[in-house]
Amino acid sequence: MNRDEVYIQTTVMELIRKNAASPSTELTEPVQAADLNRSLTEWGVNSFRALYLLYDLEEAFRVQIPDNYLTPETFESPLTIINCLNALIQDGAVS
Repeated sequence: MNRDEVYIQTTVMELIRKNAASPSTELTEPVQAADLNRSLTEWGVNSFRALYLLYDLEEAFRVQIPDNYLTPETFESPLTIINCLNALIQDGAVS
């Protein structure tokens, strides 16, 4: 995993924890595959908190996530969010 991938993964996980209803959700260091595949609801992120997560992601990565990416599938888990961000970065959507 390169530095960019580590940065994206770490930042996404930090923002998910920031926006979780229960900050006591344990995160193992380094992040395990099981952590990345856990649903956002398991992390304590409900639909209301997902809006704040969206804003934080756009600010942290200087992207605007297009409407066609704003689906339950995109915000299913940390891994689906990371995949979305990687796609936006590859497409040059970063400002």
